[in-house]
Amino acid sequence: MENLFEQKKLIYLLVDRNLYLCFMETKEKIVTEAITFITTRGTNAFSYKDISKEIGIKTSSIHYYFPTKNDLIVAVLEHVIQKNKEDRKRNNYSNMKSALRGYIDEHVLIREQNKVSVIAALAADINTLEPQIKAILNNYIEEEIDYLAQILNKGEKENLFVYKATPRIQALMILTNLLAISRISMITKEIYFEDVARQIIIDIEKK
Repeated sequence: MENLFEQKKLIYLLVDRNLYLCFMETKEKIVTEAITFITTRGTNAFSYKDISKEIGIKTSSIHYYFPTKNDLIVAVLEHVIQKNKEDRKRNNYSNMKSALRGYIDEHVLIREQNKVSVIAALAADINTLEPQIKAILNNYIEEEIDYLAQILNKGEKENLFVYKATPRIQALMILTNLLAISRISMITKEIYFEDVARQIIIDIEKK
């Protein structure tokens, strides 16, 4: 799929740069709209027809860019993973407490938009996902755990955090708490996601 896309990209660049830009714009609109549907409805509760209505193109056009829904979900994951890496690199936090708060804020912002993270959304539909998507999702989760573990490890060395588990286990606990709370908070208004998310930091801050 990716090789085919690269070939088309080269053709558009050679023929007409403006056509290539239009090609990319439509493709990105589809991915962006798919992210919204996935994080609000789940992977199985929307169709290409839903996307076509939202962005005003024919379903055949969506199939042109993404022949199958599997292809689209793969593109969504790749987009989200890349965006996270770019955002975190750009933030360049001054200390690990700020970095952890920044990570928590990412999840808080998602819930403020009445969405759940892509990880939470796909995990809920795990039994219906294709092996390729499961593999990418697994790698994504491992990267998130590694990122958090690095923050926790450095923060402990900076005398900012204190916790009993290993950095990796503590990171896994934080991530699973955030994912679980986000799902529960969609069901009941009695669960205040932001308050619970902030408590994660309070619990490990060095007193």
